[in-house]
Amino acid sequence: MKGASVIICCYNSALRIDETLKYALAIKVPNGYGCEVLVIDSNSSDNTKLAAEKAFAKYGTDTFLFRIIKEPTPGLTSARQLGIRESRFNLLLFCDDDNHLEENYLIEAKKIFENNPALGIIGGWCRPKLTAKPRVRVWIEDFYGALAMERVPGKDRFVNWVFGAGMVIKKEIFSTLLDNKIQLLLTDRLGTKQTSGGDSEFCLLSKFVGYQIYYSSLLKLDHCISAHRLSRWNFLKTAHQNFYPVMYLQQLEYFVLNGEVSPQKLYRQSLWERLKRVFYFASRCILGRHHFYSFISFYSNVLFVLWMLGSFFTFLKTHAKIKANLSI
Repeated sequence: MKGASVIICCYNSALRIDETLKYALAIKVPNGYGCEVLVIDSNSSDNTKLAAEKAFAKYGTDTFLFRIIKEPTPGLTSARQLGIRESRFNLLLFCDDDNHLEENYLIEAKKIFENNPALGIIGGWCRPKLTAKPRVRVWIEDFYGALAMERVPGKDRFVNWVFGAGMVIKKEIFSTLLDNKIQLLLTDRLGTKQTSGGDSEFCLLSKFVGYQIYYSSLLKLDHCISAHRLSRWNFLKTAHQNFYPVMYLQQLEYFVLNGEVSPQKLYRQSLWERLKRVFYFASRCILGRHHFYSFISFYSNVLFVLWMLGSFFTFLKTHAKIKANLSI
């Protein structure tokens, strides 16, 4: 059906969902479009469902269909896939539970799709909306990219991927992937575990089956990051959780953009790139440039090199899994 399904995936979002729905239910819907808001409760243990019901009672209008759907399987990818299956409309808007959409978000997305028929995915400008203390804001700016935010908008352009926050997708992409027996292999965020990469994986697979991806600064949202994620300890902890997704995405990107390559060659190339980053960020640590960012980058790359040295067979298995998934 012609319209948009706003899919909000939640895990223990009782304290955030009210404001998120306040903005989502205030977006302007293009003439002739239907619109629904789907809250996917990803195995929450708090009062997310009740909070969402109260928010819709406050902000809901006849413009929007509204449903809350329980997803017992943990993981952001599982929640999004359920939202896709339950959606009624031909455009999907992935709105995280800490995203505050501007009212023209959907109208601008519709215009861009109409002007570029080959497009499959559009992403926008995720602006920081932080409650952190001033001393935290000084160093946290170096990590905006890792937090799916940008201090200033980028240039409107075709890209290889966009942030999952605010991503607008043609639903037909999922049918195309299904027809080609291509699966999403990353779980993305899993409960409180900050693994990532699901948005990049989906963008790369979409490019593989022929869709273009576009970044537009006209699509704007505020990303209201929870305070517990804005700590040095959280970045140290996250550095230990993303080895496999990073390695997987590096291989997938090479497959999609360059075609098949020897896994041994790709392993040596990846290891060498990480070693160069170790020395680069070590020098920045010594010189004191963007000290904590340089330290985390140095630390992460050292850990990644050590992990790769002990994971050669995992690398080979991942290469074979990607090759089978893409039927190459």
